[in-house]
Amino acid sequence: MEKRRLSPSEIGLYLSFHRNDFDWNKSDVAESVGITPTLLNRIIMGNAAAALNDAELVSLARAAGIAEDYFVREHVFRTL
Repeated sequence: MEKRRLSPSEIGLYLSFHRNDFDWNKSDVAESVGITPTLLNRIIMGNAAAALNDAELVSLARAAGIAEDYFVREHVFRTL
């Protein structure tokens, strides 16, 4: 069975949990969107250069069906 693609808004929701005092585990959130906690931290900390150079980001953006730079610019940093 093929894995369902996450929508950009679903990914943004996962990545924005930290700003709402939500009690969550980074490892669980990262695993649920198919990335490592290290990449999740780079994205959350606003390190676009490091995130864009991460091979995982390419995979995550492609899984969402969008370009990597657009994903970071529009769907990650806007939600944080």
